[in-house]
Amino acid sequence: MESPIVRSQPYCICIRTAIGSFLNYTRESLLHCGVSDSNGFVFHFDENGRHRSKWTESVCYHLDTNGMFAAETEKRGSKEEKLQRWDDKLVQFSNLHEKDGAPYHPLENNC
Repeated sequence: MESPIVRSQPYCICIRTAIGSFLNYTRESLLHCGVSDSNGFVFHFDENGRHRSKWTESVCYHLDTNGMFAAETEKRGSKEEKLQRWDDKLVQFSNLHEKDGAPYHPLENNC
């Protein structure tokens, strides 16, 4: 069986350990999560602010890109254009979140 621990992948919800490696994972370990863009860069935030980075160790849950933006019937375009909108929406959400200044809290408002 293949290891589920991989580099961050495109169009995923990505989970990693908050500190250290999955090799040292226990039930008490804190996890960190984010959402990845079309290039596998993960949008996430922590006590140091908002970040966009590639992760070397993560468990990735792939999102359904076939149905992405299916409700936006008025917006026609190629699959590539629709997937580009995913990246645009992630940047827009990240910028809005930063502008709103949502405070980080290690247990109540994180990732």
